[in-house]
Amino acid sequence: PTQVNKLWTQKVPGLITDLSVSRDGSAILVAAAPNPDVEGSGFKHHLSRYDRHGKLLWRIELAGAVKSQALTDNGKFALVSTYENEVFALDSRGKKVWSIEATCKPIPLKHGFLCFHDDDAEPGVGFDLFNDQGKKTLIYPITRDILTMKVSDDGNFTAVALTGGQVVFFGPDFRVLWQKTVEGELVDLAVSSGKGPRVAALYNVAGSSQKAAIFDIQGSRIGVAPLPQHVEQLEIVPDGSG
Repeated sequence: PTQVNKLWTQKVPGLITDLSVSRDGSAILVAAAPNPDVEGSGFKHHLSRYDRHGKLLWRIELAGAVKSQALTDNGKFALVSTYENEVFALDSRGKKVWSIEATCKPIPLKHGFLCFHDDDAEPGVGFDLFNDQGKKTLIYPITRDILTMKVSDDGNFTAVALTGGQVVFFGPDFRVLWQKTVEGELVDLAVSSGKGPRVAALYNVAGSSQKAAIFDIQGSRIGVAPLPQHVEQLEIVPDGSG
């Protein structure tokens, strides 16, 4: 498009703390918290779901704040992690279908979801894999801190960054395909899709400079480039071409 057109706008009570959009655009999930600047507002922590036309479908109150949230590609389920040590799934009507005790960032997959331990709640675990019913099917143990985790656009490949410049790359069955170490501390990762996925790694090197490296599916470094200025994030297009 040559311009951006605003389709709709909605006023959400409280302070918006998170927002998720399903891949097909059918659902928008908004988390909000009480506004401390509005005395006696009565607003509580809550989740709201809108359709693609901005219509409010439901709003539910929560006991505590949302830590992280995500929608499945078709918007059928919402995955919500709270600071109350709970991860739960909501269906399209806002009904809770299952709940588990966990503190992590949920990442939806085609079947099930990843529970990325982006804090020190379980320092010896990098991530867990759960099925659609919220049952744990895999635990990935770690001996060093995990920094970030990225999943390819098609959901088939996953990469994690560990302290000490270590990159670990997983296949569709979460078997480790390769493990490499870059010459610095990792800042971010990105993973492409398809039969020949690539992993892009952003990392700091000595002297406050940065580099970006590209690895192929065998773990061979096929390119590396110094960056002219400080960067905090990188992404890769699904086919890996840029």
